[in-house]
Amino acid sequence: MRTTPHHLGAAAALVALATFACGEEQVTLPGPDPNAVPAVGRPQAADVGNAGNGSDLWGRFTRVEDESEVAEYRILVSRATSALELNASIGARIAEPFYVTVPTGGGTVEGTLGPEATDIGGVTIRSNIRYEVWILTVPTEESGRNPALSLPSAQVTLVFSP
Repeated sequence: MRTTPHHLGAAAALVALATFACGEEQVTLPGPDPNAVPAVGRPQAADVGNAGNGSDLWGRFTRVEDESEVAEYRILVSRATSALELNASIGARIAEPFYVTVPTGGGTVEGTLGPEATDIGGVTIRSNIRYEVWILTVPTEESGRNPALSLPSAQVTLVFSP
């Protein structure tokens, strides 16, 4: 009988197509989408304020080098407890009020969110919740490509200290 590890790192699941035996059945883990636009690198996130809302959440990411097939980027903030469910397909279906749009234009993007910013579930960002920041790279319609999701930022908890 062949055993499998109890936990696979996210990087391992994203970097390579892994097949392993599970009893008599073969299970294939998804690898990166070969038809996706390039994903941005892992974004950075930090707590930089004391307002107790989205304006405390600072983030930074660098746009992809070749933006010829990129329409826009979307900043997605998820509760760390629900982040395991997020992938590019789900990220592309999140409604507009629940992400922040960033246009193409090259270079690094950094700043804080607005005080009314919400997570991907529509809940206002607030103190004492662990969050992760993700960047969805959205392809142009003409490219025929699929969206790509970055790896998550390190988890950040907004701490309100008046």
